Amino acid sequence: MIKRLFASIQNQLVINAIAPVVFVIVLVTSFMLMDSLDGLEERTATRGNDLVQQVSAMSEFFFFAGDTDKLEDVAELMIKTDGMVSITFYDSERRLLLERTNAAQGSVNRYEVPIFSKPAELDDFATITDDSTKAELLGYVKIGLSNSAADEQRVKIYLRVLIIAILGTIFGTILAFISSRHITRSLSTMMQAARGIKAKQFAARSAENGHGELLEFQRSFNEMASALEQNEKDLQQRISRATQSLNITVSELSKRNQELAAQRQETIELERSKAISDERTRIMKDMHDGIGGQLVASIAMIEREKETEVGRNIATILKECLDDFRLIINSLNVSANDLSALLADFKYRNQRKLALAGIALNWRVDSCADDINLQPQQSLHVLRILQELFTNIYKHAGASEIDFSVYQDGDDIVIKVADNGRFSGCGDGVGHGIKNMQWRANELGGEMVFSRSEVGGCQALLKAPLAR
Repeated sequence: MIKRLFASIQNQLVINAIAPVVFVIVLVTSFMLMDSLDGLEERTATRGNDLVQQVSAMSEFFFFAGDTDKLEDVAELMIKTDGMVSITFYDSERRLLLERTNAAQGSVNRYEVPIFSKPAELDDFATITDDSTKAELLGYVKIGLSNSAADEQRVKIYLRVLIIAILGTIFGTILAFISSRHITRSLSTMMQAARGIKAKQFAARSAENGHGELLEFQRSFNEMASALEQNEKDLQQRISRATQSLNITVSELSKRNQELAAQRQETIELERSKAISDERTRIMKDMHDGIGGQLVASIAMIEREKETEVGRNIATILKECLDDFRLIINSLNVSANDLSALLADFKYRNQRKLALAGIALNWRVDSCADDINLQPQQSLHVLRILQELFTNIYKHAGASEIDFSVYQDGDDIVIKVADNGRFSGCGDGVGHGIKNMQWRANELGGEMVFSRSEVGGCQALLKAPLAR
Protein backbone atom coordinates (compact mmCIF):
# COMPACT_ATOMS: atom_id res chain seq x y z
CA MET A 1 0.00 0.00 0.00
CA ILE A 2 2.77 2.49 0.99
CA LYS A 3 4.87 1.49 -2.03
CA ARG A 4 1.97 2.12 -4.38
CA LEU A 5 1.31 5.46 -2.68
CA PHE A 6 4.89 6.63 -3.27
CA ALA A 7 5.17 5.07 -6.74
CA SER A 8 3.66 8.14 -8.41
CA ILE A 9 5.70 11.35 -8.71
CA GLN A 10 2.50 13.33 -8.31
CA ASN A 11 1.76 11.64 -4.98
CA GLN A 12 5.33 12.18 -3.80
CA LEU A 13 5.19 15.91 -4.54
CA VAL A 14 1.81 16.32 -2.86
CA ILE A 15 2.96 14.39 0.22
CA ASN A 16 6.19 16.40 0.41
CA ALA A 17 4.15 19.61 0.30
CA ILE A 18 1.54 18.50 2.81
CA ALA A 19 3.84 16.82 5.36
CA PRO A 20 5.44 20.06 6.70
CA VAL A 21 2.02 21.73 6.92
CA VAL A 22 0.59 18.82 8.89
CA PHE A 23 3.65 18.77 11.17
CA VAL A 24 3.34 22.48 11.96
CA ILE A 25 -0.39 22.14 12.60
CA VAL A 26 0.15 19.20 14.94
CA LEU A 27 2.89 21.07 16.79
CA VAL A 28 0.85 24.27 17.20
CA THR A 29 -2.32 22.47 18.28
CA SER A 30 -0.30 20.43 20.79
CA PHE A 31 1.00 23.61 22.42
CA MET A 32 -2.49 25.13 22.38
CA LEU A 33 -3.92 22.01 24.00
CA MET A 34 -1.29 21.88 26.75
CA ASP A 35 -1.63 25.59 27.47
CA SER A 36 -5.43 25.39 27.67
CA LEU A 37 -5.36 22.35 29.94
CA ASP A 38 -2.77 23.93 32.24
CA GLY A 39 -4.90 27.10 32.52
CA LEU A 40 -7.98 25.01 33.28
CA GLU A 41 -6.21 23.11 36.07
CA GLU A 42 -4.90 26.36 37.52
CA ARG A 43 -8.33 28.01 37.50
CA THR A 44 -9.90 24.94 39.12
CA ALA A 45 -7.31 24.90 41.92
CA THR A 46 -7.67 28.68 42.49
CA ARG A 47 -11.43 28.43 42.78
CA GLY A 48 -11.19 25.56 45.26
CA ASN A 49 -8.71 27.44 47.46
CA ASP A 50 -10.83 30.60 47.33
CA LEU A 51 -13.96 28.74 48.39
CA VAL A 52 -12.31 26.91 51.28
CA GLN A 53 -10.78 30.20 52.52
CA GLN A 54 -14.21 31.80 52.29
CA VAL A 55 -15.80 29.02 54.34
CA SER A 56 -12.97 29.31 56.87
CA ALA A 57 -13.52 33.07 57.30
CA MET A 58 -17.29 32.66 57.66
CA SER A 59 -17.05 29.92 60.27
CA GLU A 60 -14.13 31.15 62.37
CA PHE A 61 -16.23 33.05 64.91
CA PHE A 62 -18.75 30.22 65.20
CA PHE A 63 -15.94 27.75 65.86
CA PHE A 64 -14.62 30.05 68.56
CA ALA A 65 -18.10 30.42 70.09
CA GLY A 66 -18.89 26.71 69.67
CA ASP A 67 -22.17 27.55 67.89
CA THR A 68 -22.85 24.45 65.78
CA ASP A 69 -26.22 25.81 64.66
CA LYS A 70 -24.50 28.70 62.94
CA LEU A 71 -21.96 26.34 61.47
CA GLU A 72 -24.87 24.37 60.08
CA ASP A 73 -26.27 27.59 58.54
CA VAL A 74 -22.90 28.26 56.94
CA ALA A 75 -22.80 24.69 55.61
CA GLU A 76 -26.36 24.98 54.22
CA LEU A 77 -25.46 28.25 52.53
CA MET A 78 -22.14 27.13 51.00
CA ILE A 79 -23.38 23.67 49.87
CA LYS A 80 -25.55 25.51 47.35
CA THR A 81 -22.44 26.89 45.63
CA ASP A 82 -22.09 25.63 42.07
CA GLY A 83 -19.95 22.51 42.00
CA MET A 84 -19.86 22.04 45.79
CA VAL A 85 -20.52 18.39 46.66
CA SER A 86 -19.48 18.28 50.34
CA ILE A 87 -18.53 20.50 53.30
CA THR A 88 -17.19 19.06 56.56
CA PHE A 89 -16.19 20.64 59.88
CA TYR A 90 -13.79 18.98 62.37
CA ASP A 91 -12.69 20.10 65.79
CA SER A 92 -9.07 20.58 66.70
CA GLU A 93 -8.73 16.87 67.45
CA ARG A 94 -10.16 15.84 64.13
CA ARG A 95 -13.52 14.81 65.48
CA LEU A 96 -16.41 15.27 63.07
CA LEU A 97 -18.63 18.19 64.00
CA LEU A 98 -20.82 18.62 60.96
CA GLU A 99 -21.05 17.36 57.37
CA ARG A 100 -23.26 18.25 54.39
CA THR A 101 -23.08 16.51 51.01
CA ASN A 102 -24.65 16.65 47.56
CA ALA A 103 -24.80 13.93 44.96
CA ALA A 104 -21.43 13.92 43.14
CA GLN A 105 -21.01 13.36 39.39
CA GLY A 106 -17.56 12.40 38.24
CA SER A 107 -14.38 12.89 40.21
CA VAL A 108 -14.12 15.24 43.24
CA ASN A 109 -11.26 17.52 44.32
CA ARG A 110 -10.78 17.98 48.10
CA TYR A 111 -9.57 21.21 49.74
CA GLU A 112 -8.86 21.58 53.48
CA VAL A 113 -7.62 24.44 55.72
CA PRO A 114 -7.18 24.78 59.50
CA ILE A 115 -9.16 27.42 61.43
CA PHE A 116 -7.31 29.48 64.04
CA SER A 117 -8.48 32.04 66.54
CA LYS A 118 -7.00 35.50 66.04
CA PRO A 119 -7.55 39.01 67.33
CA ALA A 120 -10.30 40.95 65.68
CA GLU A 121 -9.15 43.01 62.76
CA LEU A 122 -10.85 45.55 60.59
CA ASP A 123 -10.70 43.10 57.70
CA ASP A 124 -12.08 39.94 59.25
CA PHE A 125 -12.22 38.20 55.88
CA ALA A 126 -8.62 38.81 54.92
CA THR A 127 -6.55 35.88 53.80
CA ILE A 128 -5.08 33.89 56.65
CA THR A 129 -1.36 34.57 56.91
CA ASP A 130 1.43 32.64 58.47
CA ASP A 131 1.03 34.74 61.63
CA SER A 132 -2.21 32.90 62.33
CA THR A 133 -0.33 29.73 63.03
CA LYS A 134 0.67 31.34 66.36
CA ALA A 135 -2.98 31.56 67.35
CA GLU A 136 -5.07 28.79 68.90
CA LEU A 137 -6.20 25.98 66.57
CA LEU A 138 -10.00 25.80 66.56
CA GLY A 139 -10.60 23.08 63.97
CA TYR A 140 -10.60 22.21 60.28
CA VAL A 141 -12.89 22.73 57.32
CA LYS A 142 -12.82 20.49 54.22
CA ILE A 143 -14.80 21.01 51.01
CA GLY A 144 -15.25 18.84 47.92
CA LEU A 145 -15.65 20.34 44.47
CA SER A 146 -16.95 18.33 41.54
CA ASN A 147 -14.76 18.04 38.45
CA SER A 148 -17.78 17.83 36.13
CA ALA A 149 -17.49 21.49 35.16
CA ALA A 150 -13.76 21.10 34.58
CA ASP A 151 -14.39 17.96 32.55
CA GLU A 152 -16.90 19.82 30.41
CA GLN A 153 -14.38 22.61 29.90
CA ARG A 154 -11.75 20.03 29.08
CA VAL A 155 -14.00 18.41 26.43
CA LYS A 156 -14.69 21.85 24.95
CA ILE A 157 -10.98 22.50 24.77
CA TYR A 158 -10.40 19.17 23.04
CA LEU A 159 -13.15 19.89 20.52
CA ARG A 160 -11.93 23.42 19.89
CA VAL A 161 -8.36 22.32 19.35
CA LEU A 162 -9.49 19.37 17.19
CA ILE A 163 -11.62 21.63 15.00
CA ILE A 164 -8.74 24.07 14.62
CA ALA A 165 -6.39 21.20 13.70
CA ILE A 166 -8.84 19.71 11.18
CA LEU A 167 -9.55 23.06 9.55
CA GLY A 168 -5.86 23.88 9.46
CA THR A 169 -5.07 20.50 7.92
CA ILE A 170 -7.81 20.85 5.32
CA PHE A 171 -6.84 24.35 4.30
CA GLY A 172 -3.14 23.48 4.36
CA THR A 173 -3.74 20.39 2.22
CA ILE A 174 -5.79 22.38 -0.27
CA LEU A 175 -3.14 25.07 -0.53
CA ALA A 176 -0.35 22.49 -0.86
CA PHE A 177 -2.30 20.59 -3.51
CA ILE A 178 -3.01 23.77 -5.49
CA SER A 179 0.59 24.92 -5.28
CA SER A 180 1.98 21.53 -6.39
CA ARG A 181 -0.70 20.79 -8.98
CA HIS A 182 1.03 22.64 -11.78
CA ILE A 183 4.31 20.80 -11.22
CA THR A 184 2.64 17.40 -10.89
CA ARG A 185 0.60 17.97 -14.05
CA SER A 186 3.75 18.76 -16.00
CA LEU A 187 5.58 15.71 -14.62
CA SER A 188 2.55 13.48 -15.30
CA THR A 189 2.61 14.36 -19.00
CA MET A 190 6.29 13.44 -19.11
CA MET A 191 5.62 10.13 -17.36
CA GLN A 192 2.84 9.29 -19.84
CA ALA A 193 5.18 10.02 -22.74
CA ALA A 194 7.92 7.88 -21.12
CA ARG A 195 5.50 4.97 -20.70
CA GLY A 196 4.50 5.28 -24.34
CA ILE A 197 8.15 5.17 -25.47
CA LYS A 198 8.72 2.16 -23.20
CA ALA A 199 5.80 0.46 -24.97
CA LYS A 200 7.58 1.24 -28.31
CA GLN A 201 5.22 4.08 -29.17
CA PHE A 202 8.08 6.31 -30.24
CA ALA A 203 5.81 9.13 -31.43
CA ALA A 204 4.80 9.91 -27.83
CA ARG A 205 5.73 13.42 -26.65
CA SER A 206 5.40 15.39 -23.43
CA ALA A 207 3.27 18.53 -23.31
CA GLU A 208 5.48 21.59 -22.75
CA ASN A 209 3.35 23.11 -19.98
CA GLY A 210 6.00 23.76 -17.34
CA HIS A 211 7.91 26.85 -16.34
CA GLY A 212 11.60 27.66 -16.04
CA GLU A 213 13.87 24.63 -15.65
CA LEU A 214 10.94 22.24 -15.82
CA LEU A 215 10.00 23.62 -19.28
CA GLU A 216 13.62 23.21 -20.42
CA PHE A 217 13.59 19.66 -19.10
CA GLN A 218 10.39 18.88 -21.05
CA ARG A 219 11.87 20.28 -24.26
CA SER A 220 15.07 18.25 -23.80
CA PHE A 221 12.96 15.15 -23.19
CA ASN A 222 11.00 15.74 -26.43
CA GLU A 223 14.22 16.25 -28.39
CA MET A 224 15.58 12.97 -27.06
CA ALA A 225 12.30 11.24 -27.96
CA SER A 226 12.48 12.64 -31.51
CA ALA A 227 16.04 11.42 -31.90
CA LEU A 228 15.04 8.00 -30.58
CA GLU A 229 12.12 7.84 -33.01
CA GLN A 230 14.37 8.68 -35.96
CA ASN A 231 16.90 6.07 -34.87
CA GLU A 232 14.13 3.50 -34.59
CA LYS A 233 12.93 4.31 -38.13
CA ASP A 234 16.45 4.01 -39.53
CA LEU A 235 16.98 0.74 -37.68
CA GLN A 236 13.67 -0.67 -38.92
CA GLN A 237 14.57 0.25 -42.51
CA ARG A 238 17.95 -1.46 -42.24
CA ILE A 239 16.35 -4.49 -40.63
CA SER A 240 13.70 -4.60 -43.35
CA ARG A 241 16.31 -4.50 -46.14
CA ALA A 242 18.41 -7.13 -44.42
CA THR A 243 15.34 -9.29 -43.80
CA GLN A 244 14.26 -9.11 -47.43
CA SER A 245 17.70 -10.12 -48.58
CA LEU A 246 17.86 -12.88 -46.01
CA ASN A 247 14.37 -14.11 -46.91
CA ILE A 248 15.36 -14.44 -50.56
CA THR A 249 18.47 -16.38 -49.59
CA VAL A 250 16.60 -18.53 -47.09
CA SER A 251 13.82 -19.20 -49.59
CA GLU A 252 16.30 -20.38 -52.18
CA LEU A 253 18.14 -22.51 -49.64
CA SER A 254 14.87 -23.90 -48.34
CA LYS A 255 13.77 -24.84 -51.82
CA ARG A 256 17.06 -26.57 -52.50
CA ASN A 257 16.96 -28.30 -49.10
CA GLN A 258 13.44 -29.52 -49.79
CA GLU A 259 14.50 -30.88 -53.14
CA LEU A 260 17.54 -32.56 -51.61
CA ALA A 261 15.46 -33.91 -48.71
CA ALA A 262 12.88 -35.28 -51.12
CA GLN A 263 15.58 -36.93 -53.20
CA ARG A 264 17.28 -38.27 -50.09
CA GLN A 265 14.01 -39.62 -48.70
CA GLU A 266 13.14 -41.18 -52.02
CA THR A 267 16.54 -42.79 -52.18
CA ILE A 268 16.22 -44.07 -48.61
CA GLU A 269 12.74 -45.45 -49.28
CA LEU A 270 13.93 -47.16 -52.45
CA GLU A 271 16.94 -48.63 -50.68
CA ARG A 272 14.81 -49.72 -47.74
CA SER A 273 12.17 -51.24 -49.96
CA LYS A 274 14.82 -53.00 -51.98
CA ALA A 275 16.54 -54.29 -48.84
CA ILE A 276 13.26 -55.55 -47.37
CA SER A 277 12.26 -57.06 -50.66
CA ASP A 278 15.64 -58.75 -51.01
CA GLU A 279 15.45 -60.00 -47.43
CA ARG A 280 11.92 -61.29 -47.91
CA THR A 281 12.94 -63.01 -51.13
CA ARG A 282 15.91 -64.58 -49.38
CA ILE A 283 13.79 -65.78 -46.47
CA MET A 284 11.15 -67.13 -48.81
CA LYS A 285 13.80 -68.98 -50.80
CA ASP A 286 15.33 -70.35 -47.62
CA MET A 287 11.89 -71.38 -46.45
CA HIS A 288 11.04 -72.93 -49.78
CA ASP A 289 14.36 -74.60 -50.30
CA GLY A 290 15.12 -75.43 -46.71
CA ILE A 291 12.85 -75.37 -43.65
CA GLY A 292 9.70 -74.66 -45.62
CA GLY A 293 10.33 -77.52 -48.00
CA GLN A 294 11.14 -79.86 -45.12
CA LEU A 295 7.99 -78.84 -43.25
CA VAL A 296 5.82 -79.38 -46.32
CA ALA A 297 7.50 -82.70 -47.01
CA SER A 298 7.10 -83.76 -43.38
CA ILE A 299 3.42 -82.85 -43.41
CA ALA A 300 2.91 -84.80 -46.68
CA MET A 301 4.71 -87.85 -45.29
CA ILE A 302 2.67 -87.85 -42.09
CA GLU A 303 -0.58 -87.45 -44.02
CA ARG A 304 0.35 -90.48 -46.22
CA GLU A 305 1.00 -92.59 -43.16
CA LYS A 306 -1.69 -94.47 -41.37
CA GLU A 307 -3.82 -91.98 -39.49
CA THR A 308 -3.08 -91.99 -35.77
CA GLU A 309 -3.58 -89.49 -32.99
CA VAL A 310 0.17 -88.94 -32.69
CA GLY A 311 0.41 -88.33 -36.42
CA ARG A 312 -2.45 -85.86 -36.37
CA ASN A 313 -0.82 -83.97 -33.48
CA ILE A 314 2.52 -83.82 -35.27
CA ALA A 315 0.89 -82.66 -38.48
CA THR A 316 -1.00 -79.95 -36.59
CA ILE A 317 2.19 -78.71 -34.94
CA LEU A 318 4.03 -78.65 -38.26
CA LYS A 319 1.21 -76.73 -39.90
CA GLU A 320 1.26 -74.18 -37.08
CA CYS A 321 5.01 -73.78 -37.56
CA LEU A 322 4.42 -73.24 -41.26
CA ASP A 323 1.75 -70.62 -40.46
CA ASP A 324 4.18 -68.81 -38.16
CA PHE A 325 6.73 -68.60 -40.95
CA ARG A 326 4.14 -67.21 -43.29
CA LEU A 327 3.06 -64.68 -40.61
CA ILE A 328 6.62 -63.43 -40.21
CA ILE A 329 7.08 -63.14 -43.96
CA ASN A 330 3.87 -61.17 -44.34
CA SER A 331 4.86 -58.77 -41.54
CA LEU A 332 8.03 -57.87 -43.49
CA ASN A 333 6.08 -56.97 -46.63
CA VAL A 334 6.18 -53.12 -46.50
CA SER A 335 4.27 -52.65 -49.73
CA ALA A 336 1.24 -54.50 -48.36
CA ASN A 337 1.45 -53.53 -44.72
CA ASP A 338 -1.66 -51.40 -44.34
CA LEU A 339 -3.98 -52.64 -41.61
CA SER A 340 -6.78 -53.62 -43.97
CA ALA A 341 -4.55 -55.88 -46.11
CA LEU A 342 -2.94 -57.36 -42.99
CA LEU A 343 -6.33 -58.31 -41.52
CA ALA A 344 -7.57 -59.63 -44.84
CA ASP A 345 -4.58 -61.97 -45.10
CA PHE A 346 -5.17 -63.12 -41.51
CA LYS A 347 -8.80 -63.87 -42.31
CA TYR A 348 -7.83 -65.83 -45.39
CA ARG A 349 -5.32 -67.98 -43.47
CA ASN A 350 -7.88 -68.81 -40.75
CA GLN A 351 -10.82 -69.74 -43.01
CA ARG A 352 -9.90 -73.41 -43.13
CA LYS A 353 -9.46 -73.64 -39.35
CA LEU A 354 -12.78 -71.86 -38.77
CA ALA A 355 -14.53 -74.25 -41.11
CA LEU A 356 -13.01 -77.33 -39.47
CA ALA A 357 -13.97 -75.98 -36.01
CA GLY A 358 -17.51 -75.20 -37.19
CA ILE A 359 -17.18 -71.55 -36.15
CA ALA A 360 -18.97 -68.75 -38.02
CA LEU A 361 -16.98 -65.50 -38.41
CA ASN A 362 -18.82 -62.12 -38.39
CA TRP A 363 -16.28 -59.78 -40.00
CA ARG A 364 -16.70 -55.97 -39.79
CA VAL A 365 -13.77 -53.70 -40.60
CA ASP A 366 -14.32 -49.94 -40.98
CA SER A 367 -12.79 -48.07 -43.89
CA CYS A 368 -10.39 -46.34 -41.48
CA ALA A 369 -8.19 -49.46 -41.66
CA ASP A 370 -7.36 -48.69 -45.31
CA ASP A 371 -5.50 -45.50 -44.32
CA ILE A 372 -3.35 -46.97 -41.55
CA ASN A 373 0.15 -48.12 -42.49
CA LEU A 374 2.05 -50.21 -40.00
CA GLN A 375 5.74 -50.80 -39.45
CA PRO A 376 6.87 -54.42 -39.73
CA GLN A 377 7.26 -54.78 -35.97
CA GLN A 378 3.77 -53.30 -35.39
CA SER A 379 2.32 -55.70 -37.94
CA LEU A 380 3.97 -58.63 -36.20
CA HIS A 381 2.57 -57.52 -32.79
CA VAL A 382 -0.99 -57.23 -34.19
CA LEU A 383 -0.83 -60.62 -35.95
CA ARG A 384 0.63 -62.34 -32.86
CA ILE A 385 -2.16 -60.96 -30.65
CA LEU A 386 -4.88 -62.06 -33.12
CA GLN A 387 -3.22 -65.46 -33.53
CA GLU A 388 -3.20 -65.98 -29.75
CA LEU A 389 -6.85 -64.89 -29.39
CA PHE A 390 -8.10 -67.20 -32.19
CA THR A 391 -5.97 -70.11 -30.90
CA ASN A 392 -7.54 -69.74 -27.43
CA ILE A 393 -11.01 -69.77 -28.99
CA TYR A 394 -10.19 -72.89 -31.03
CA LYS A 395 -8.79 -74.77 -28.03
CA HIS A 396 -10.75 -73.61 -24.99
CA ALA A 397 -13.90 -71.63 -25.76
CA GLY A 398 -16.10 -74.22 -27.44
CA ALA A 399 -17.61 -71.34 -29.42
CA SER A 400 -19.74 -71.51 -32.55
CA GLU A 401 -19.47 -67.85 -33.55
CA ILE A 402 -16.84 -65.11 -33.49
CA ASP A 403 -17.57 -61.39 -33.85
CA PHE A 404 -14.57 -59.54 -35.29
CA SER A 405 -14.72 -55.76 -35.72
CA VAL A 406 -12.32 -52.87 -36.24
CA TYR A 407 -13.23 -49.21 -35.70
CA GLN A 408 -11.63 -45.90 -34.76
CA ASP A 409 -12.02 -44.19 -31.36
CA GLY A 410 -10.24 -40.80 -31.51
CA ASP A 411 -6.56 -41.52 -32.12
CA ASP A 412 -7.05 -45.15 -31.09
CA ILE A 413 -7.85 -48.07 -33.36
CA VAL A 414 -9.95 -50.69 -31.56
CA ILE A 415 -9.83 -54.35 -32.63
CA LYS A 416 -12.59 -56.33 -30.92
CA VAL A 417 -12.74 -60.15 -30.84
CA ALA A 418 -15.75 -61.68 -29.04
CA ASP A 419 -17.07 -65.26 -28.97
CA ASN A 420 -20.19 -66.98 -27.70
CA GLY A 421 -18.38 -69.83 -25.99
CA ARG A 422 -17.60 -70.53 -22.36
CA PHE A 423 -16.49 -67.58 -20.19
CA SER A 424 -13.86 -68.64 -17.69
CA GLY A 425 -12.56 -65.23 -16.64
CA CYS A 426 -10.50 -64.62 -19.78
CA GLY A 427 -7.60 -62.33 -19.09
CA ASP A 428 -7.59 -63.17 -15.36
CA GLY A 429 -4.96 -65.84 -15.62
CA VAL A 430 -1.21 -65.52 -15.48
CA GLY A 431 -0.40 -67.73 -18.51
CA HIS A 432 2.31 -66.84 -20.98
CA GLY A 433 -0.27 -66.19 -23.71
CA ILE A 434 -2.06 -63.49 -21.73
CA LYS A 435 1.22 -61.89 -20.62
CA ASN A 436 2.55 -61.90 -24.17
CA MET A 437 -0.59 -60.21 -25.51
CA GLN A 438 -0.42 -57.54 -22.83
CA TRP A 439 3.27 -56.97 -23.51
CA ARG A 440 2.69 -56.62 -27.25
CA ALA A 441 -0.20 -54.20 -26.63
CA ASN A 442 2.13 -52.08 -24.47
CA GLU A 443 4.72 -52.13 -27.23
CA LEU A 444 2.06 -50.71 -29.56
CA GLY A 445 1.39 -47.94 -27.00
CA GLY A 446 -2.03 -49.38 -26.13
CA GLU A 447 -3.68 -51.91 -23.87
CA MET A 448 -5.57 -55.21 -23.81
CA VAL A 449 -8.97 -55.25 -22.10
CA PHE A 450 -10.75 -58.54 -21.35
CA SER A 451 -14.40 -58.88 -20.31
CA ARG A 452 -17.53 -61.01 -20.75
CA SER A 453 -19.17 -60.59 -24.16
CA GLU A 454 -22.85 -59.73 -24.61
CA VAL A 455 -23.61 -63.34 -25.56
CA GLY A 456 -21.77 -64.81 -22.57
CA GLY A 457 -18.35 -65.65 -23.97
CA CYS A 458 -15.08 -63.79 -23.77
CA GLN A 459 -14.48 -60.36 -25.32
CA ALA A 460 -10.99 -58.97 -25.97
CA LEU A 461 -10.29 -55.36 -26.98
CA LEU A 462 -6.97 -54.19 -28.37
CA LYS A 463 -6.81 -50.37 -28.15
CA ALA A 464 -3.71 -48.76 -29.64
CA PRO A 465 -2.92 -45.32 -31.10
CA LEU A 466 -2.29 -46.65 -34.60
CA ALA A 467 -4.16 -43.75 -36.25
CA ARG A 468 -1.62 -41.13 -35.18
